[in-house]
Amino acid sequence: GVLISTNDVYSFPASIDRNLEANFTVSAFTVSLGASPDEGGTVSGGGVFTAGCQVTANAYAAADWAFINWTESGVVVSTEPQYIFTVDCNRNLLANFLPVYEISATDLPTTSGYTTGSGLYIAGDTVTLTAYAYEGYMFTGWTENSLRITGESVYQFIASENRVLVANFLSTVGLEVTTASAYTVYPNPSSGLLYITHNGGNDLAPEVPIEVINSSGKMVLTLQPENPSGITDIDLSGMARGSYFIRFVSKNKEAQVVKIILK
Repeated sequence: GVLISTNDVYSFPASIDRNLEANFTVSAFTVSLGASPDEGGTVSGGGVFTAGCQVTANAYAAADWAFINWTESGVVVSTEPQYIFTVDCNRNLLANFLPVYEISATDLPTTSGYTTGSGLYIAGDTVTLTAYAYEGYMFTGWTENSLRITGESVYQFIASENRVLVANFLSTVGLEVTTASAYTVYPNPSSGLLYITHNGGNDLAPEVPIEVINSSGKMVLTLQPENPSGITDIDLSGMARGSYFIRFVSKNKEAQVVKIILK
């Protein structure tokens, strides 16, 4: 029962009979767990464990957050919220979380078309919203809080906040150009070259592109007004024959859509 050495190698001269006993203890290791950021979720399963024990580290995402992975010293060790491993050294594990955002897309007016892409997205995900017009309607643009975002029917962006977007549609019934309109588009029908002129001094908005939309509601051409206060020409000679809609915006932010025929 007398301690004679704490070294694992003990050397001595053989001079008498001796009966030596090597004593061992079980190693203990600390498993530390944390969450990043703190508000993203909680963790459980950390503590002090003997060597060879199986440890289960659990990560629980808070509301509106998503678990991403477990890392140690910046290296990903698991992408599962429950990480099971055998302990053989001290561990310092971090559960990483990211916000979850709700992306909502609606159609206006209702029954004029439909949208795809709404749902929950993790921060950094790519969101793709697509608007489809029903027969008798054309897509005119995406808006958010009444502000125009894009005239493209397919809108992609990175999820970074909750968003509510509206796909706007316009009835194609009766969208003919008349001389009583604020603008005149001529000649109509046309063989390709068209002109826009305003009646009454209401210039085109120079910062808003003119949009050409086919009968299926797909935007096929955009161009900036070259002469907002005068006559603006549009060359559609490369387009297929058929019906199109031209959308343009005045300087006082009033939009107009006119139907034209390419012959």
